[in-house]
Amino acid sequence: MTSNLPPPFSMTAFETRFKPWADIINRGECASILNLAKRDQLYRIKQLQKETKTFNKYLYFPQTTHFLYLDIVSERIEDKIDLDKFVNSNINPTKKRQVLFILDADKLLNERANLLAAIDALFHQHSHLSIIYLFQKNITLPKFVKQFSLYSSLYQNIVIFSLFDPVDCQLFLVHLEKMFSTTIPIKLKKLILEQCGGHFWLIKQIIRHLAETNSENLLFNHDGLEFRLNVLFEELEPEEQVVLNKIIKQTESFSSEEKLIIKYFVITGLLKKTNKKYMITIPLFDLFLKKQLAEKTKITLGENKQIIVNNIDVNPYFSQKEKRLIIFLLNKRGVILSRETIAHAYWGMNFNDCYSDWALDQMIRRIRIKLSRFGLNPKTISTKRNAGYIFK
Repeated sequence: MTSNLPPPFSMTAFETRFKPWADIINRGECASILNLAKRDQLYRIKQLQKETKTFNKYLYFPQTTHFLYLDIVSERIEDKIDLDKFVNSNINPTKKRQVLFILDADKLLNERANLLAAIDALFHQHSHLSIIYLFQKNITLPKFVKQFSLYSSLYQNIVIFSLFDPVDCQLFLVHLEKMFSTTIPIKLKKLILEQCGGHFWLIKQIIRHLAETNSENLLFNHDGLEFRLNVLFEELEPEEQVVLNKIIKQTESFSSEEKLIIKYFVITGLLKKTNKKYMITIPLFDLFLKKQLAEKTKITLGENKQIIVNNIDVNPYFSQKEKRLIIFLLNKRGVILSRETIAHAYWGMNFNDCYSDWALDQMIRRIRIKLSRFGLNPKTISTKRNAGYIFK
């Protein structure tokens, strides 16, 4: 049945992603492919094998090129001796060009670091060997460059795998409809694509949930999806997580290293710049990060009635009126307060001269923005229709 499935994405997308690999092989060089999750690596390799005829169009000498695939963990490669045995038993002496794909290359950065020197040496020992490393991690981070830059095969070429564009996401939805024997309304398709921002793994989970439950309820808020969003976050390096949290907080100051991370995220498609600000392109992931950050962030009053966020005095960031209102709200947590009550707390004796619905709305908006920069959910101050506001 799966043989009758439509392709998951277009040939244009295939060329965009795999032609750079062919160009590197044609030059007899090595490459590290970044932002390719371990769960996707074998699938991408199988796509490459399935579309061999298409891929061969990009190779100068396809008839004399032989491919080897090494998963360090599954093959139980522990040392140089194991590596040499694998290569010698899998290499094809009748082929002029040998291409070795290293799956789950992230292992070479920690528990299998002893193998990296041996793999790099292969490139220098065999004049007709290209090595293609498949990484989930961003090895262009300074901490990795500092530690591993001496291995020339690792940094000879860097190729970054990006999220898919809307056209290919639509094709993937058609592919999933056939796979799960379901039909998705056009409006719902559009909403799914908007929320997932080109991330196939999230799209597939949503369609699976839809097929299993036959209901749109909790489509974007169920355990399976929450698990995947958490995995996406945990797969990032700590410094990358910090950058995304800064983006959520709308921070405008970044270190030189953080700017490099932002540039990398823009290339992957995870970030885009709009109105001079960076935004996360996957709304579901953006919301997940905001919730996660809000859960970790606490706002309290200090002994001298200063506003404290996660043990930091943030008073200097608020005007006198804003501080007065926030203190008032903190003392009235969970209580629905009318617009007039809020206005009195903010403007005090000048209430009659300053109050208007527009002025009140703008004031609440400014405070929400400032609170969000410290990691608090803007909905910490929630609107209660026809009633007023509540500080949660």
